[in-house]
Amino acid sequence: LSIDEWAEKQISLPYPNPTSNRVSFKLGNIGRSVNISIYTIYGQKLFNNTVNSGNGFIELKLNDEWQGPLLVIFEGDFGKVARKIFKI
Repeated sequence: LSIDEWAEKQISLPYPNPTSNRVSFKLGNIGRSVNISIYTIYGQKLFNNTVNSGNGFIELKLNDEWQGPLLVIFEGDFGKVARKIFKI
C-alpha cells in the first residue's frame, strides 16, 4: 500500500453522517500527531486543532452556526485524508 492508501484505511468514515452537533471518527494505528481542520465547501476554515496521538477515537463538536456540507481534513506524516460530513 502507498502511504495515502494506508492513511485512508486508518481514518474511518464519519459517524453519524448527516449530523446535527457532533461527529466521530475512529483513528487506526497512526501513532503520531494529527492536525484536524474543518472547512466549508467554499474553502473557509472553520476549525483547526492538533491531536498528539492519532490512535483511538475522536469526537468533534460542531458549531451550531455551521450548516450544510463540510470537509474534515486530517493531516500528518501520512499525508492528507479528507472526509465529507453534512451538518443539519
